[in-house]
Amino acid sequence: MLAALGAAVVTQEKLEEVIRDLVRGGELTREQGAKILAELIARGEKAQGDVGRIAAELGQKLAKWQPVTRGDFDALDARVAALERRLGVDPEPSCGSPGPAA
Repeated sequence: MLAALGAAVVTQEKLEEVIRDLVRGGELTREQGAKILAELIARGEKAQGDVGRIAAELGQKLAKWQPVTRGDFDALDARVAALERRLGVDPEPSCGSPGPAA
C-alpha cells in the first residue's frame, strides 16, 4: 500500500514537472496546466479506487475458493476404482491415469 502511495506521489511530481515545462515553453497557460493536472490526478485516483475494489472482490472470491488437490483427486479416483471393482465394471482410464497406448 505504501509503495503504491509512493509511486503515486512520484507520478504526480513528474506530471507537475512536465506541465511546468509546457507552461514555461508557452505551449500551455498556467490555467490550462492546472486544469489538465487536476483531471489527470482525478483519473488516477478513480483508477486506483477501481483497482482497490477489484482486488478486494478478487480476495473475497479467492478466500471462498477451495481447489481440489492432487491428493483429493487421487483419493476419489481410488474410491471410484474400488466401486467399479465391486460392481464388476470395466474401469475407464481416469483423468490422472495414462490412457491406452496409441
